[in-house]
Amino acid sequence: MSVEKKVRKQIYLTPEQDEALKALSVMKGVSEASLIRKALDDYLAREKDRSKGADPLAKLVGLGRAAHTDIAENHDEYLYREEDR
Repeated sequence: MSVEKKVRKQIYLTPEQDEALKALSVMKGVSEASLIRKALDDYLAREKDRSKGADPLAKLVGLGRAAHTDIAENHDEYLYREEDR
């Protein structure tokens, strides 16, 4: 069984955070440090995705089908032509 090398960090928690962390640690049967590491891993993964431009709305792009394949070039014509008004 290999043990991961860990780096010591000192942080300050509010009394409310400390109590909640202790309670969750007891309830789950894991160390407070492991809960903090897991929370930090989750946060860092979300921020990494966000910084890559992984906007959840961007996943919607391309889901629909258009009658025209040149909308990017001719969008003004399709939006503002007189016969559609």
